[in-house]
Amino acid sequence: MNDLEGWVATWARARQMRDFIAALEIIWAQQGHDLAPEAQKGQGIIWMKQQADRLDPMQPSPPSILDRKGELNRW
Repeated sequence: MNDLEGWVATWARARQMRDFIAALEIIWAQQGHDLAPEAQKGQGIIWMKQQADRLDPMQPSPPSILDRKGELNRW
């Protein structure tokens, strides 16, 4: 039951983040910001969406540098 409650909570948080990101994207576009993937704000939007995906138990988690921790410890 605890796992289920945790999944529901993180799913709801991810959904809330996505709603915020969508609203922010609209506002930034209306303000004339460059949201292309190579632009600073565009990269910020991509990063924010990846963080929401990391939280969402219904989505595969995007790769993270933390996934490579074992490789990095060898240095």
